[in-house]
Amino acid sequence: MSVNRRTTPHTRQSMKMTIPFNLDFNHSVVTYQSSNGVYTTVGTDALINGGVGGLENATYLDLTLHTGAPDIAGVARLDLARMPGVRTLKINVAYETQDDNRGVLDVWKSILALVRSIPDTLPLCRLVLCSPVTREMLRSGWARAPFGHALGRVTWNIDARLVRLVDGTAPVDTVVLVPPRGENFTADEWHRTTSLFPALRDYGMLEF
Repeated sequence: MSVNRRTTPHTRQSMKMTIPFNLDFNHSVVTYQSSNGVYTTVGTDALINGGVGGLENATYLDLTLHTGAPDIAGVARLDLARMPGVRTLKINVAYETQDDNRGVLDVWKSILALVRSIPDTLPLCRLVLCSPVTREMLRSGWARAPFGHALGRVTWNIDARLVRLVDGTAPVDTVVLVPPRGENFTADEWHRTTSLFPALRDYGMLEF
């Protein structure tokens, strides 16, 4: 599914040069791979306080957020306004356990804080959300449960913020939803997944 495509100067620029950073938030540390391919482990506080050299130059930011990570709230302090060149933001949700509702909500609240930190001037063109929900979650009746309503409130706020960016000056043109690795969602499962982001769906900006 691909709609509402548009090529902007930012999009064309992103095709020329990519400076990637991969950050894995797990346990009490962050493992990151910088543009030179070297993996390094630092504490969450060190990351937030500028302990990762070159991060401010990133154009492709790839985050992995584990639902069982005790310091996942640290993601909320990863201010994208301090990374003015990010054009692609990829967020992978890693579900450590299927029944850790609190851990899932903490991850999504961190994603909300990260999205809220996106300034209108950021040249972000593409947001990729990997494993937004699992098949087990979709089949468990979670949407009708208190957890489902709580998750929906968070994702709807993410949805609203992204739409405000689109209505403003940010060049965001695509939000991609990717199922968990090895899983193929049915049409009905995709419908329930996209219902978490109703405004983006109505704007025709969702891809999967």
